[in-house]
Amino acid sequence: MNELLSLLPKLDTLHSFVDDLQELFAVRRSQDQAWKIWRRMQAYLNNAHLRKALEVLSKANMLKLLTYLDRPASIRSTVRTNNHVERCNRVLRYLEKLRYKWRRRHTRVRYQVCIVFGGGL
Repeated sequence: MNELLSLLPKLDTLHSFVDDLQELFAVRRSQDQAWKIWRRMQAYLNNAHLRKALEVLSKANMLKLLTYLDRPASIRSTVRTNNHVERCNRVLRYLEKLRYKWRRRHTRVRYQVCIVFGGGL
């Protein structure tokens, strides 16, 4: 990495910006620490490319982030993604399919025949 930064010194600014951004979104971060990092990141407003990225971290969005940081770190580190939601939806659809199959006459008859004769479904 040092070789790359020595070849292109402009990347040093980007590298420090990315480091500050990762530090801002670290799991164990207090509100005071986050505000200090945010204020430090305002120095990047001089760079036109980084200014666009910092527009996303406006004061209003920073307040939302701090609301998130107020939650305990144990809860923040276990945030689930959409994959979990999709998995739950799949299970629910499967269970509903099973429930509605029981409303069909032939399903109930087959179940009763299996109970009487001891066979498998």
